[in-house]
Amino acid sequence: MDVKRLKGLMGKEWVLLKWGILVLFIVNIAVVMAVPPLINRAFDLPMNTFENALIISGTWFVFSMFIGVSILFTSLEKEIKQPEIWLHSPVPMWQLVGVKAVFAVAVTGLILVLNGVLLSILFIMSDAYGEISRFDGALSM
Repeated sequence: MDVKRLKGLMGKEWVLLKWGILVLFIVNIAVVMAVPPLINRAFDLPMNTFENALIISGTWFVFSMFIGVSILFTSLEKEIKQPEIWLHSPVPMWQLVGVKAVFAVAVTGLILVLNGVLLSILFIMSDAYGEISRFDGALSM
């Protein structure tokens, strides 16, 4: 596949799905950074914020695995309504669908990396930073 064609198809996917992806990134930041402290304060839990964040982030991590499939099907659904894209494109169909799949995997990977980075930041900011060794905190992530 030509690099110029790949870049164009990836750009098309970004234009098609950018607002949904930006919302996913904002929700990811909110779930990992804001929800654990709010739950600790609301329910007065005996665990520290980082332990609560590990539980919530683990659940969010599993949910994030399905985001790629959702992105792929959303992209296919938006373009299936326009058959001229599929019928009159000089690009073979396997490349059109393949770029959609690669884009979905890339976005899912970025969301999972962001989840880990945010969890690391929360570990440093939390009250567990002095109680748990840095090595054990890094292992838990």
